[in-house]
Amino acid sequence: MSTALDWPKLRRSSPDPTAPRTPPAPLLALYKLLAALGVLGSLPFVIPYTILTHFLRGPRLRWQTLRDHLITNIVRVALIQHTLFLPGVDWFEWRAVRSKSSDAPGVTVTKVTLPPAKLPRTGFAALAKAAPGEKAMLYFVGGGYAFGHPLERTYVFKVAHDINIRVLAVNYRKTLTPETAFPAPLLDAVAGWEYLTNALGFEPKNITVMGESAGANLSLLLQRYLYDSGVEGPGQLALSGPWVDMSPTNITRASMVNNWGVDYITWLAKLSAHAARQHYTDEAATTPYFAPANATGAQWSNLVKPGVKVYIHGGEKEILVDEIRTLYKNMSEAGVDVVYVEEPHGFHITPTMSDIFQGSTGYKVFSKDIYPLIHREVDPTNWPPSQGDKKNV
Repeated sequence: MSTALDWPKLRRSSPDPTAPRTPPAPLLALYKLLAALGVLGSLPFVIPYTILTHFLRGPRLRWQTLRDHLITNIVRVALIQHTLFLPGVDWFEWRAVRSKSSDAPGVTVTKVTLPPAKLPRTGFAALAKAAPGEKAMLYFVGGGYAFGHPLERTYVFKVAHDINIRVLAVNYRKTLTPETAFPAPLLDAVAGWEYLTNALGFEPKNITVMGESAGANLSLLLQRYLYDSGVEGPGQLALSGPWVDMSPTNITRASMVNNWGVDYITWLAKLSAHAARQHYTDEAATTPYFAPANATGAQWSNLVKPGVKVYIHGGEKEILVDEIRTLYKNMSEAGVDVVYVEEPHGFHITPTMSDIFQGSTGYKVFSKDIYPLIHREVDPTNWPPSQGDKKNV
C-alpha cells in the first residue's frame, strides 16, 4: 500500500503571503548586528545569574557542569535574539537566484556540440566508488529549516572516524524564501541520495540516513518520498531529537511548556514550519510527510514493508520529547522495527552537540548504538547496546 498523497490538491496556487520571509540584505545585516549586540549586552546579566543559580539551586539537568550551564543559557539567549523573527540564513548559505516570468521571452537558446575535455573539478572531491558491501551515512543537519551547516560542529568528523564509514553531509537549502521553501530541501536530499547510489554505487540497504532535529524530519521525509516513488530506500534510519510535527498545533504539546527554560532551544518551530510549507495548504501540514509523529497504522507501510530499522534518540528534558514519544509509540504499534533511547535529563540533540555540552552522555550512547545499526550487525538479543537506558513510553 502506497502512502502517496494527492499533492496537486495540497499545493497552493501561490506562496502563503503570511509566511516569514528573508528581508532585504541591508535590513538583514542591521538585524543581525542588533541581535549580536543584544547577546553581548545580556552577558553581564546572564553570567552572574547562571553562576548564582548553579551553586544555590543546582543545575536544571543533573549532568550539567558550570561550563555546560553557562553555555546552555547563553545559547538560549542567542537563539531568542537571532530567530525572533526568523530573519534568514547566514551569509555563507547558498541562495536561490530570484527569477521573473518576464525574463523567459528574452532568453535565446542555441544548441551547440562540443568535444569532451578534462577539466579540474574545483570545489569537488573525486571520491572512490563504493567497495562491495561498503557502508555509508547520509547526514542532514538540524536548524529548523532556517539555519545550520553540516560542518559547523565536529560531529560529522567524529562519527566518520569512530564508526569507520564515509559520511555524505548535505547542506540542503533553508526554507525562508519562496524559492527555497519545500520541496527544495527534499530535492537536495534526493540529490544526495542519487549521488551515493548512482554516482558512487552504494547499495541502498548499506546506507544509513541520519538526521538531527529538522534533519531527522528530512530523513523521514526522504525515505517516504523514495518509497512512494517506487525507489529502493535506505536500510536504516538514525534520528536524534527528531522534529516530527510541523502542524500548527505542534506548540500545544505539554513538553513545549514544561521543558521551556530547561532546554536551550526556543519555540522556533512555529515560525520555521510556516515558512517551510508556504507552498502547501494547512491540510498538507498534518500529513505523514510534514507531521510523521501523527502517522498511524498503514501510514507506516513505507518502513514496515521494506523492513527498515529505525533508531531514535531523545532527551527527557527537550521541548520536542512529547512528539518524539508519540512517533515511537505510533511506529511500534504499526509494526516498524524501531527502538527508542531517551537520555535521562537530556535535552535537544546532545549526541551531535558533544563538543559543546561535554557533560552529556548523548554522543557516547548514540555512537555505541548506531555502530551495529550502520554496519548491519544488530544482535536482537542486545539491541540497542545501551538498552539499560531504554525508556518504555
